[in-house]
Amino acid sequence: IRINSIDYDLNIQFVEDDENSELFWTDVTKKEEHIIICKINTSHLFFKEFGNPDDSLVAILKSLSVAQFASIERGTNDIDSLFDIFNESIKKIKI
Repeated sequence: IRINSIDYDLNIQFVEDDENSELFWTDVTKKEEHIIICKINTSHLFFKEFGNPDDSLVAILKSLSVAQFASIERGTNDIDSLFDIFNESIKKIKI
């Protein structure tokens, strides 16, 4: 994923975190290594209701993670910017 002229690797991690109420979040602890990690909480109520994440849901969550990160990096952390970036990144995301 290219953001602000920097190429980042986008990794996915499935976690089971009953203490965390978030469906997914973006882990940027390896940002200096140009790695973004989308963590998907398989213990979330959503998955208990609808089953394990399939490829299409994973692609959407990864794209949302990229959009969140990119909008912050660009200094345009608003909903319009987030959805613009999401719509562009969903075209490029691979599972």
